Amino acid sequence: MLKLNPIHREKKQDWLLSLLLWLLTLVSRLVFVPETVVGSSFDSGNYALAARSFDLFATRPHLPGYYLYVQAIRLLEPLAGDPMRAMVWLAVLFSSLSAGLGYGLLRQWFNRTQAAGIVAVTLSNPLVWYYGCVPEIYAFDLFFGVLLVRTGWSSRSIYLTPFLLGFLSG
Repeated sequence: MLKLNPIHREKKQDWLLSLLLWLLTLVSRLVFVPETVVGSSFDSGNYALAARSFDLFATRPHLPGYYLYVQAIRLLEPLAGDPMRAMVWLAVLFSSLSAGLGYGLLRQWFNRTQAAGIVAVTLSNPLVWYYGCVPEIYAFDLFFGVLLVRTGWSSRSIYLTPFLLGFLSG
């Protein structure tokens, strides 16, 4: 039988814990997704209108516009049924993805228990939990903020950081 050396075993355990945190966050958000999705602010309505007709002069959506987010809404709208439900799906997706990515980032500085604990405390925060279940853009911002820090922290990928920041600003 093939034995894994300690480094490979540790990486495999980290990967499995990251996957578990992602799955727990995904399930915890799906449980609280409302049956009838309504916008929790004017921004939600503006993004829903922008999915139908993107126009910054008519503040659909408000500045800076987040063009890529609007395109993601358009992509999911046929599956979700309407733009608001598509935004909820995106919030659930990005909230749960930020759990796994955040664990990977924190694992560079902390041991396994501490990194998982920090992710669990962050994602169980009522405000973070709320914005992971409603049609708002903040879960999107959380994920890409963690992705930007993760990219900028590594010496191998630091040169991608300006391009990623430009991409995410779109």
